Amino acid sequence: MTNHYEQADVVGADDFDPFSAATRARAPKALAELARRAPVHHYRGAFDFFIQSDPDYITEVMFKDSDQWTSEFGVSPTDMPAEWQTRMLQEGPAHGQIRMIIQRGFSPRQLRRLAVAVERIVEDLLDAMSARREASGDFFTLFAMPLPARLMCVMLGTPERDHLFYKDWADRFFYMMNNQPGLTSEDYLQQTREIGEKLFRLIGERKATLEAAGLDRDVARIGHELPDDFLSRFLCETIDGEHLPEVEILSLMTAIILGGNETTMNLIGNLLWRLLEDRTRWERVCADPALIEVAIEESLRLDPPTLGMVRSARHDIVFDHLTIPAGAKTFYNVSAVNRDPDRWEQPDEFRLDRPLGRLKHHASFCGGTRFCLGASLARMEVKLAFERILARFPKMRIAGEAKIAPGFNVWGKTELPVRWD
Repeated sequence: MTNHYEQADVVGADDFDPFSAATRARAPKALAELARRAPVHHYRGAFDFFIQSDPDYITEVMFKDSDQWTSEFGVSPTDMPAEWQTRMLQEGPAHGQIRMIIQRGFSPRQLRRLAVAVERIVEDLLDAMSARREASGDFFTLFAMPLPARLMCVMLGTPERDHLFYKDWADRFFYMMNNQPGLTSEDYLQQTREIGEKLFRLIGERKATLEAAGLDRDVARIGHELPDDFLSRFLCETIDGEHLPEVEILSLMTAIILGGNETTMNLIGNLLWRLLEDRTRWERVCADPALIEVAIEESLRLDPPTLGMVRSARHDIVFDHLTIPAGAKTFYNVSAVNRDPDRWEQPDEFRLDRPLGRLKHHASFCGGTRFCLGASLARMEVKLAFERILARFPKMRIAGEAKIAPGFNVWGKTELPVRWD
């Protein structure tokens, strides 16, 4: 691998704590600085895991070589209970089979259908903002949070009015996985019981609809007797002639809820903040909406909504004289790739003149066999949103201090005061 580092001491940076308030306040930049100090860092604190920060190793090995790195034991620092190690986390053909089911829900036809829902929700939220007499408020609460949360309900097939219930659950579950050591199977069961009961009640209603009509559970029912959404898909799809077991269905539904909330929500808030941070950026994009796509990718590069995820070593792995033991959890550092000075000119700067095709080589949607299936939807959703925000509120500006989202591996804003008069 290319040597990107100022020092050869791979056990340096011993004082780096990804959970500390100082790190959290500037997490992408702090993680990029760690990458330039040490390619591998062994963190021993609230958890015990390694941080891999070699850009080439992350993109060419951790993303692609499942013989060395696996997600089977979970993608967070906590150990995933055995009963939760479903096809979503497994490697090889098993993962490929379940991935194909999800991918059919993100087909070009489905994206066109979802674009209609995005446009409807965007206009609804912007109308509500426009009606506010004070012409100001918290952009997170008014727009960045409810847009993806409501769209997730549309995708999954749950009532849109329940979006805050699912959003609250996603926040708690994702934080628990990544920030609370010593979790047990019972902890996971407790966190999923309430949401599982609600979702399986909806699936039960769909089963009853089919039974009343004397119909079997078949994908041919989707879009006809059953709504065209992920709930119907997970109910009717089969693998090797068998319907999915309940634990598999719950795993898939929770993945949609988590993926449909955190990443896009953080991207919307991060992008707005970056554009308004320097007024000339906002004015450039207002004058040339074609720059919206560049701005989205540059935001993903500089401010990754998820700062990385965890893989487990399948066997002892020696990297620059440091041994990562078999089974050791290892966090791949997205900012090491996204701010690599060998890949990006002025890597710590937000720039609107980077080539769009080149920008899409950032690592914020992972890569290899686990490239984010919702990437196209997220890009479409945020592009449609900012086209309308810029058109309707060209005078928008920051009106107070932003509040950073909690949790060591997320980067977003949970408060973002703005004015738009």
